[in-house]
Amino acid sequence: MNLETVLPYIINRIDTVSPRLAARLSVELLFRPRKSARSKKKRFG
Repeated sequence: MNLETVLPYIINRIDTVSPRLAARLSVELLFRPRKSARSKKKRFG
């Protein structure tokens, strides 16, 4: 199982306890840019 399949399950479980927390977590995960390694070409021009 990867994170993409487990994450909706986890958010649904959190939503049963705290809908506000689940919503905030969802927004953070969906709208925050992912960190990725930059290639040498992009770093040095």
